[in-house]
This record gives sequence, C-alpha cells and structure tokens, in this order.
Amino acid sequence: MKWLEVGVPEGTLFTPLPVRPDKPLVLYGTSIMQGACASRPGMAWPTILSRKLDDPLINLGFSGNGRLEQEVLSVVNEIDAKVFVLDCLPNLVNQDEYPLDTVKSRILYAVRTLRQKHPATPIVLAEHAGYTDEAINPTSRKRFTEPNEVLRAAFVQLQAEGVKELYLIPKADFNQGIETMVDGTHPNDLGMMRYAEGYEKHLRTILREPQGTLSTTRPVIQLREPGNYDWDARHREILRMNRETPPNVLMIGNSITHFWGGLPKGPRAAGAESWNAVLEPQNTRNLGYGWDRIENVLWRVYHGELDGYAAKQIYVMIGTNNFQLNTDEEILTGWRQLIEAIRQRQPTATLTMVGVYPRRKQEQRVVELNKKLATLTKEMGVGYLDAGKVLLKADGTIDEALFSDGLHPNAKGYLRLSKAFGGR
Repeated sequence: MKWLEVGVPEGTLFTPLPVRPDKPLVLYGTSIMQGACASRPGMAWPTILSRKLDDPLINLGFSGNGRLEQEVLSVVNEIDAKVFVLDCLPNLVNQDEYPLDTVKSRILYAVRTLRQKHPATPIVLAEHAGYTDEAINPTSRKRFTEPNEVLRAAFVQLQAEGVKELYLIPKADFNQGIETMVDGTHPNDLGMMRYAEGYEKHLRTILREPQGTLSTTRPVIQLREPGNYDWDARHREILRMNRETPPNVLMIGNSITHFWGGLPKGPRAAGAESWNAVLEPQNTRNLGYGWDRIENVLWRVYHGELDGYAAKQIYVMIGTNNFQLNTDEEILTGWRQLIEAIRQRQPTATLTMVGVYPRRKQEQRVVELNKKLATLTKEMGVGYLDAGKVLLKADGTIDEALFSDGLHPNAKGYLRLSKAFGGR
C-alpha cells in the first residue's frame, strides 16, 4: 500500500488507540502455539484465547523450536506477565536428541528461573496434547506419553520445593481427537478452538476471573456514551492514578457516582461541593463510569482497577442500568460474582454494597431489590448501606427537588447522600 485517504465530516478526529496497559498473557511453545494449520491467523488458539479473556497476549510459539532453551527463557523472563504458559513438549519428544532427564532438567530450570524473578506470577505447564494416533501406534504412544510423565514428575518435585502459583493442564483437558487434527499433531480450526477452550477453563480459575452464562456474569467493556466521555481512556487514567497515588476509599458505580465529583474528572460534577467536603478528605477515588452495568464493573475488576494497592473502604453502587435487561435474580447473581471478585483482590478492605438509588416510577422495584441485596450481603459477610432512602418523600416516591432527571441527583441530592458516607 502506497497511501490511504479516508473522508470524514469536518471537525472529526481520529485518535489512535494506545497500547493496553494490562499485563499480557505470555505463551512460550511450538508451531502448535504459533498457529500452524489454522485456516487464518484469527483461528490460532492463542488468538482465540486472547479474545475470550480480552487480555493482551504475547505469542512466543516457534515452529520447530520452543525447547526451553536458557537463551530464550532469559528473554521471556524480561516480560512482566499476567501469567506464563510453557507448552514446549511437542518439540522435546525426540529422545535421541533430548533424553528424558534432559527434558526434566529443562522444565525445572524454566520454572525456577521464572519464579526467581517473578515470585507471584502464575506459571502454567501444559502436557503434550497434539497426538491422536496413540490407539493404533504403540511406538508413537510411548514416544509422546513419556515426556508427559516427566512433566508431571517435575511438577510434583517443584511443588515439594514449595513453588507456589504453579499449575499443570493435563492432555485430556484439551479434548483433541482424530477430527481435530491435520496430521495427528497440528490442530485444524476445531482443534484450535478446543485448545483455547481448555486453556480458558484453567486460566479463568488460575486468574480468578470466572464467567457465568448470564449477561450480568460475563465481563465486558462498554461504549455507550462516546460523545460524553471515553470509557477506555477513563480506565487507563484510573490505572495510572491508582499506581501513582493509591486511594484509601473507592466509590465504584455508574453515572450517578461518575457525575458526583472527584478524580479522575468526569464531563460534569453535579455534586462537587459535597464530594470535596466529605469524600475528598478521605482520599477517595471516583470509579464511577456513565452507563456502566454490573458486567462492565466486573470487567474493570478483572483488568486491574483493584490491583497493586490496599484500599481501606470500598463502596459499590451498581445495577440500575441492568433494570431494562435483567431480572432481579440475574442482577443478584451478578452482584454475588462481583462481591467475590472484589474480596479476592482487596481482602483487607471493608466492602459495602450500597443499595440501588431510587429512580422515578421504579421506586417499588428498587425497594424490593434492595431487600434482596441486604439479604445477600448478610449471607456473604459484607456491609450494606441503603443511602438512597434519603432521596425519597414520605410516600416512597422520589423527591423531585433532589434530582435533575428522576435518576441523577442534583447538588442538593448529592449533599443528602454525602451524609451517609461520613458527612454531617
């Protein structure tokens, strides 16, 4: 291509997407990992896995190589990874060149080397799954199964040495068969999908990122107000701020929290005065995003917004944007998964789930749902705060004088709410 022009309306801007700040999944292996025999690059199993987990991924699969050489491991070790995956056995089966004791020593060296520099990063060892003629070829079966036995022995030895965050994926979990291979070793598209599914199943457990079947339990980003604010840019800014100036208090929520005030700044701050008076002195960070639903908060939790620091207090008010899409039970299921995800990442923080704030013509549903939330929080051992009741009149309907649109509080409404969070 020599040149390219794109016509757009006057005043329109193109902004390149920056590199994702998330730590990448780092995979080291052979041609199977590289993508040999996939019909197109997008069907290589690492690419499928990256889409499934929505994580950046570095594919260090090398055709004919990937033999756990010290020189390559030294380079792999330079990467600050979310997880290391070692899937090198397919090219270590030639025992004339790589005796079994050599294979074991390379596995031990690889794990010890990575663990020395990355003491807490999960390391995953994968058995050789790329052979499907074992039922009819005893010689081939022996050639391929023995390295897997060595891998399991090395795994047990490393565990006995006290190596933590070390995991092994057995051959069976990749679910390969005669329909999934091109040549008995390299998978076709079906085989690539099964590889990705096997890895996803294990990595979601290892990384503590479970995904359910309901929309409220499937983490996902959103882009519902591009003319109002940039969701991805806000996420990157929060990661930067958390890294540079860790907060003591977190306010997690949707636009009602987003537009209250504080940092990072939103497109408006309808309650800036009460935020500055009550929440700012507590070193509070605003983790509210306009139009967020439970599943969007779950994505943010899975992608670093609670990592690398220890908050003292976390308030979560989310769910009102799920009203039109989900039943109360689906919302409750999402809340349960979100509570578990937050507690895993911030075990020392005091977590308080804030009842959904009242909204025009849906006051009764809010009341009933908040009763269920109160029961859930008691069951799970976290706090519950029904702050929104201060926005109601005596008859149970919202006080319109405290709202701008029947959903978002105005300055007077935010002032009322601030009292529930330490104000006077």
